[in-house]
Amino acid sequence: MKNINRQTHIFIFELVIAIAFFALASSICVQFFVKAHSLSKETNDINISMNLATGYVEEFLNDPTIYQVNQEYIHYYDENWKNCHKKNSTYSIKIYCSDKDSIETIHVRVYHYHKKIYSITSDQYIKEDNHES
Repeated sequence: MKNINRQTHIFIFELVIAIAFFALASSICVQFFVKAHSLSKETNDINISMNLATGYVEEFLNDPTIYQVNQEYIHYYDENWKNCHKKNSTYSIKIYCSDKDSIETIHVRVYHYHKKIYSITSDQYIKEDNHES
């Protein structure tokens, strides 16, 4: 009877060790999946930010009069990158144009709440018309 009782205790002890090992291994795997998901989300946000910011810069380069000098423009987006109002926004894009010596500069910054995730700046020479009619 003692031999069967001892075998049962050893079996239960082995079972507990196996369960603990699998619990530890699964918790490590879950951490990897969470980190991978987080990196995927950040990468997606940066890609969308780059596309939108580059689009605003291209608009400016095609028509420098689209934005007034020394005025800030802000566009708001929700968590799915759809246009929305400020109160529902997750992302914002701030556009600022400056002018110095016939060179107009556009600064585009993309924010996730208040954390900057992307920034781009571009310059364009503006030819002044000095023709007298």
